[in-house]
Amino acid sequence: AQSIVECSDGNEVLMMYEEEHPDVVLMDIQMQHKDGITATKELCAVYPDAKVFIITQFNDALHRTLANASGAAGFIAKENLHEISALLEAA
Repeated sequence: AQSIVECSDGNEVLMMYEEEHPDVVLMDIQMQHKDGITATKELCAVYPDAKVFIITQFNDALHRTLANASGAAGFIAKENLHEISALLEAA
């Protein structure tokens, strides 16, 4: 059975990953208390095989570079959300 777990705070991500071990994490950059880039970096440091995809409204070279450096498996601009299904199938 598939389930979806939502975190509104970057601080919750590692704890929820430890509990759920999801196949894929869809991470927004802009979150409360800890941004998605930092949360992705911390998650991937502990779980290098985690598949984290950054989903964001910040579609520019800087944010793509930061997402890539954080260990994210991919980057999707919110205006291109139709790309999510292809990324999930590939993951």
